[in-house]
Amino acid sequence: MTDKLLTDIQIKAALARAAKSGSEEWLPDSKGRGDGRLILRARPFGGFWVFGYTPKPGKYDRLEFGRYTGSKSAGDAGAAYTLRQARDQATEFAVLLKNPATRNIRAYREEIAAQAEARRFAEQRRLEQEAEAARLAADFTLKRLLAVYIEHLRRNGKKSADSADRALKRHIVRVYPELAALPAASLKTSDAARIIRKLIEARKGRMAGIVRSYARAAYALALSAVENSDAPADMIGFNIEHNPFANVTGTTKYLRARKRTLNDQELRCLLLRLRSYRGLGARVVLLSLYAGGQRPEQVLEARLPDWDPNAGTLRLTDRKGKRTEPRIHFVPLAEEGRRLIAALIGRATAFYAAETNEVAAADRYLVPTRKKRKSKHPVGHLHISSASGVITTLSRAMVAKGEAAEAFQGRDVRRTVENLLARAGVSKEIRGRLMSHGLSGVQDRHYVTEEFMEEKRAALEVLESRLRAIESGQASRVVAFARPVPGANA
Repeated sequence: MTDKLLTDIQIKAALARAAKSGSEEWLPDSKGRGDGRLILRARPFGGFWVFGYTPKPGKYDRLEFGRYTGSKSAGDAGAAYTLRQARDQATEFAVLLKNPATRNIRAYREEIAAQAEARRFAEQRRLEQEAEAARLAADFTLKRLLAVYIEHLRRNGKKSADSADRALKRHIVRVYPELAALPAASLKTSDAARIIRKLIEARKGRMAGIVRSYARAAYALALSAVENSDAPADMIGFNIEHNPFANVTGTTKYLRARKRTLNDQELRCLLLRLRSYRGLGARVVLLSLYAGGQRPEQVLEARLPDWDPNAGTLRLTDRKGKRTEPRIHFVPLAEEGRRLIAALIGRATAFYAAETNEVAAADRYLVPTRKKRKSKHPVGHLHISSASGVITTLSRAMVAKGEAAEAFQGRDVRRTVENLLARAGVSKEIRGRLMSHGLSGVQDRHYVTEEFMEEKRAALEVLESRLRAIESGQASRVVAFARPVPGANA
């Protein structure tokens, strides 16, 4: 006897009875035995397709696989089946029954579903990783890492911030825009080496060392960001796990300490040219020289209240190096130094008298100037380039005229001043205190409060005498002082 096949009329009648009685009916649809059986389960809230089969001897299973629908719609795909579609699905199940590996249809379908879910999860993870990579590419690039580092230097008052900004932008961001746009964490050591190698091949070895040093410091700061409370919070998001610039070698030989000093004739020509050079930059260089070879940027940062006319001392702030707090030191100017600073003070007083925007007395610079760009504080101090540019210009002119054997820089002038003091018998300790270097020990930080003012004043008097003789061309006739300089080496 063959089972009768279902019809849509029978199914709809059964669904109506189930909805009215609140009970359910099971309506089989089969052509025979051995291939499983398609069944409609009519329930009060709808019809559901079930496939009854024997996964193994002695065990019977009913697998529900979808809802009944009288007319298939695109929106119901995979969820509802018409009578014909349910029979097609039952035929596919019957094929699975014939294969021992797939005879347990429920387990097989669960495995297929698990694999599909795994693929879906993998695809979702891939998309998330791509989105994260895109976010990193947009927010945590090498360019932004360098910018955050520069801002950190500025926030801590480091004078190297401007030079670091120029070096990193000029030799990394602009030359390698494709690397600058990458996530900073993805930069390889080979990429860092390529950046430095280009500078070396262009015979810019010293700049190669400078760029490597700044870039390595930026990555080192980011590496310590999680545990270093002094590091900016913006560094944490970069997720830096290695420093690509740390293992780049080949720049050490280009960072040799300079030994260039000016001889008496070169120094004489420089002094004469500085006297006749127009512009505030030359006045600042002269004052720095007569103040004991001070760094011009420290003189430019000085404010009018930093000069004490009664004591004859200029208060300077040294921010150089790794100091977290700037070192304050006082310079007791001698005669020529006082004359030079008096001229600058006279100009500054007239400048602020004509300034329409009132500037507090404590904020008035010794060498003021009006900023070219619009700013909340339109009045600032002369930029360091105005002083360093004077040295560069005069160096080139002197080499061109045969007045200098080779080019020189501001630090060479500072080194020359220290050599003059050493030749005059001023001790290394007094030179160090006068020029503010080599004073980082525990004793100096916590216990030494005496500024050695008399010794420093005597040293500057010696320096002025020496410079006066050199400028007048009488340096060869200068003799040693009968009175020893305080603090001189025995």
